[in-house]
Amino acid sequence: MRVQRTLQISDTDYPNIFAVGDVADTGAHKAARPALRQAPVVVENIEHMTKDEPLERYEIAEGPAIHLSLGIVSHFQRMILTMS
Repeated sequence: MRVQRTLQISDTDYPNIFAVGDVADTGAHKAARPALRQAPVVVENIEHMTKDEPLERYEIAEGPAIHLSLGIVSHFQRMILTMS
């Protein structure tokens, strides 16, 4: 679903509908980590809407990566680079 930077859906007739996670076309990779960062933005934005305050923008924090667990205390991360 297309969304604005505020995670509201792109259809401006429905400013009170937000999308997060895999369904939101934010440019972030489809995984749990971006959704965990998107949810607090939506919570803040709903609060801002009730107070007529400007909304926060979601910023992509990191690109796609492969995370490999090496046990309880360690992990390995390899960034995936794409060519456009």
